[in-house]
Formats: sequence, structure tokens, C-alpha cells
Amino acid sequence: MLVDDPDFDIANHLRTVQAAPPGTQRQLDEVVADIAGVALPRDRPLWEMTVVTGLEGGRVGFVMKLHHALADGVASVALLENAFITDEAAAVVDSFRPEPIPDSRALYRAAASGASVAFKTVPRVVKRTAVGVRHARLARKTVTTPLPGPFAGPKTPFNVALTTDRTFAGLAVPLDVLITAKRTAGVTLNDTFLALCGGGIRRYLARMGELPDKSMVASVPMATRTDLHRLGKPRRQHLLAPRHRPGRPAPADPPHQRLLGGGGAHTQGSDPTCSVAIGSGARKLPRSPAQGLGCDRAGGPPPTSSERGGIVCPGPRTNLEIDGGQVTSLYSCGPILEGIGLNITAWSYVDTMYISVLGCSASSI
Repeated sequence: MLVDDPDFDIANHLRTVQAAPPGTQRQLDEVVADIAGVALPRDRPLWEMTVVTGLEGGRVGFVMKLHHALADGVASVALLENAFITDEAAAVVDSFRPEPIPDSRALYRAAASGASVAFKTVPRVVKRTAVGVRHARLARKTVTTPLPGPFAGPKTPFNVALTTDRTFAGLAVPLDVLITAKRTAGVTLNDTFLALCGGGIRRYLARMGELPDKSMVASVPMATRTDLHRLGKPRRQHLLAPRHRPGRPAPADPPHQRLLGGGGAHTQGSDPTCSVAIGSGARKLPRSPAQGLGCDRAGGPPPTSSERGGIVCPGPRTNLEIDGGQVTSLYSCGPILEGIGLNITAWSYVDTMYISVLGCSASSI
């Protein structure tokens, strides 16, 4: 249940942190990593904003942490643009209607109502799953690229029990470089980004002597509702995509093969996961003392179809401003999950693709 907090206090959601000198991107990354490793308090609305001072050039950073139960990538973009809007007449305004916090009886009633609605969808889900299985079997016979299933990836150093320690790094790539690559290869921007991620992960594992002998699998959440002004109600499906050609040593997997060879299979669901999660599918999810931090673990029914899909989250296409200041960069990051300790998220902002990589020190080599 979602209600407006009757005891809302903005002070409960704002804090200030000073980055270590000299205040470069690296020091900002360290602040983000610390923020990502701490769970949101459950006694208040599930969001917080940290103001980061001490950055070079007199810049100020804002780190917004928002639970996926409230918004997915598409809704997050809408929230951001709505907060930085210059024409107040064009703003989306939701009135504040504080309500009493529901007691246990109200929660049980809501749960029962939700279960009743879910039960009525079972026949439709069974039918769609059966159709999807038939389509998947047909696709496996007709396509040359291997189509992965859930948890089909090999175990890698990223598939470990998580601790509360996080690592974070941000990278800015000119958008026209990626667009040129996609046009040259005749593929989508999403294909290009996934190939970039696959190549980077492959090179890292090969350098550490940990490259698996079969294809890794990327779990890629995709929004199923792309309303322009949707400020909440996250809805997602997952695209499972192989990230390198199985059975080949690292030097024998040229980039153009990764770019042209990406197949995928959808899984239906609305799981509270990240914008773009790149990593190996864990066969077994180990337990750890930190289990339950951040979002719930991902899950979902069997694949329902096999097709390509979009995964790069399109961010604002015009410069955002507030009180005379301009937003110079925009990074977004989703959570890592128990047993899947690597997340790569991409947001475009004006003419740049901002790529975020979130990991856990327990999964480093």
C-alpha cells in the first residue's frame, strides 16, 4: 500500500556529505559507493537525497536514492525532469493527501485483495507461458545465436554472497560514438551498449584468468510502461541475453561478433530490480548476512517470448537547470542482487551516455 506520510519531515530525507580532496569524479564515486551500501530506513518513505560538497570547480553533487518499489528507470527520468522543469505550468503536480498509516488489519485486507486479483490472472499467465515455451522452442531451432534461459550462465567471481561494501565507477561516453557504431553495424543502440558491456566484462575476466568456457548471461530489465509523465508504478520485463560466444578463448571473440550475435529471451514480471543489470545468471543464490539490503532479489516465470528489446534508459535530451545552475552530468545506477554482484546502468543525457558500474568488494578478484 502507498499512502502519503502524515508525519512527513523533509529533514528525514536530506543529508550533506563532503567529498575527499581533490573532489574529482573518483572521490564522488567513493561517496556514491558508500551511499549504495546502506539500506533505506523502513520507518519513512523510501527515498533520500544526499548533497555532496567539496567537488572540484565549485560543483555540487546530488545523489538521489529511490527504492524501485516507488519508481523504475522511466518514472525516474520523469521525476527528474519534473523537478528541474523551468515552466511551472508544464509541471505534473500531485496534491499531498496525508493519510493514517494502515494498521495490520488494513494491510491484511490489502494483501487478500491483491492475492485475489493475482489468482484471477493465473489462467492468462499459464496460457501466455505455454505459448511462450512453444515460441522459444521454435526460435531455438531457427536462430543461430544461442538463447539463454534463467540462471543458465556459468558461475563467475561476481556470483557470490554480498556484503554491505560497495564499489562504484562512472564513465562518460560521447553519444555520437555509440550511434556511429550502431549505424555502421546496422543494429540498435541497445545492441551496441550490451556489446560494450560484454566486451568489458570479458576482458576483465580474461585478464584475471577467470573467463568461463560458456557464455555469460545478462539479465536486462525493461520497462513495459513508457508513459511520458509516469511518476511511479514500476512495470518491467526481463531480457536474458548471452554476452560472448561460448567455448571460445578471449582473443577469438571479436567485437563485431558480440555486436551482431546478441539474441535474447524475455521473462515476464515486475521485479524490483535495476535499469540495466549485466552479470552472470547465478545457478545458486548463496545466503549472506547482508541478504535483504536494497531491493528484493529478482525472479520471474519462464521465458514467454524470444525477441530483441530496448534496455538503454533515455534520459533528458535538453540541459537541466535549477536556480541558475546547470546539470553537467547525470548518472543512474540500479542495485546489485544476492548472487549477482555486478550492475551496469546507462542513461543518456543530451549528447552523452553516462555509464555507471556498481559492484561489491566481495565479488572482486
